[in-house]
Amino acid sequence: MSPDPTWSTGTLRGVPFGNRMATGPAMVKASAQEPQKWEYHLGLAIAQASAGLDPRPEAARALQLNPRDAYTRLAVGSFRARSRRIWPKLAVGLRNAMIASGELTLK
Repeated sequence: MSPDPTWSTGTLRGVPFGNRMATGPAMVKASAQEPQKWEYHLGLAIAQASAGLDPRPEAARALQLNPRDAYTRLAVGSFRARSRRIWPKLAVGLRNAMIASGELTLK
């Protein structure tokens, strides 16, 4: 069974910021089932950062899969260069910018 590709807007809007127990289960499942889709890895990185968990491995994987995506490059650079304490705030900014852009590739 293929993961639900509607996560991109719906799940990003519903990421429970600050909740370590709910770090984007749909994105965890999707990235495991379709590991070549960079969007799932980026979404999971944002969910992890929102919960204060280390988003860098998932963000790096998304960048490896799609080095041209501006939001992926921004996420990798931001999470690498900034303190762990502000990862949740960075995640909110990235999430909001991605939703507002209308450029999410999975609908």
